[in-house]
Amino acid sequence: NRKDDDNIEVCKTAGISLSFKAIRSLKSDQWLSSDIMDAHMGLLQKANPNNLYLNSTFSQSLFGSRSGSGVDPANIVYDIEKVEKQLGKISKVTRILERDAIFILINVKGAHWAYFRIIPNKKFPQVHWMDSMNIGINGQAFEMHITNLMQFISKMEKHKDEDLFISANEWKFNWIQNLRQQTDGSNCGVFALMNMRFQSRERGPPTEFLNSVNIIPYRRKLIKEIIIDSLMVVNSD
Repeated sequence: NRKDDDNIEVCKTAGISLSFKAIRSLKSDQWLSSDIMDAHMGLLQKANPNNLYLNSTFSQSLFGSRSGSGVDPANIVYDIEKVEKQLGKISKVTRILERDAIFILINVKGAHWAYFRIIPNKKFPQVHWMDSMNIGINGQAFEMHITNLMQFISKMEKHKDEDLFISANEWKFNWIQNLRQQTDGSNCGVFALMNMRFQSRERGPPTEFLNSVNIIPYRRKLIKEIIIDSLMVVNSD
């Protein structure tokens, strides 16, 4: 029975269990599931330790959404206490504001994937909203909460004014207008992961280089990376 098989664990990638249902979302023209997105955020973290990748589970906790429902930009409930311990553990490994970049994945209303790219540079602190559908209003709804989050991290890590402390009003919010990559209704997750990978190593906007032509080969790449990481886990056991 296919429904009975949906929740059976197929493998683990970056510590996240992936079911048949999650794996099937990798098929062409399917909307990528939260587990697939979060697993690949974990793979990006492994490959780029100087950055920080905060997945959809983190953003749903921070913005008050129930698991699996996504975050509604029109009804954000900012709750820093739900992620305070997690941020503390991350900071003990490497201070957050000393990372090259911070990526926060957002599941918009359970129907669209986008993300923030944050550059914690004291001289030019920037928050970039990256959305393959170019819906800037969604990103603007989070602006105050994201800058408050970064100020909280500054205080938590006890950065002084002359050191790395950045107050909420110092951050510059950006989104690239009039550049839309996505023309279909299902590949937002692929674009988000593909763009994040590009921005993990390059400074320029991915919209200048990545488009629908890259989608099919990148979906194949996602499948390949899941298989390779899963095999590494099996071999280590």
